[in-house]
Amino acid sequence: MDSTIEDFKKEVLDNRQNFRQNAPFSVEKTYEFDNTKPLEKVTEFKNACFDLRQKEEDMKPGLEIFEYEAV
Repeated sequence: MDSTIEDFKKEVLDNRQNFRQNAPFSVEKTYEFDNTKPLEKVTEFKNACFDLRQKEEDMKPGLEIFEYEAV
């Protein structure tokens, strides 16, 4: 169980770092402004967060058995 929790924590931290490095925080100045790619990136990160939240929900019953508190 501890390794599963540690793996999950690492996955969350990796996702956060990936977002900080790759999220569209600024606009690339081009002649034609196209927001499709930034929206795709945001959607990708949003889906990754949703998946991690779902994974956390799935783990909650096991965490409660061992008196771990889900964050």
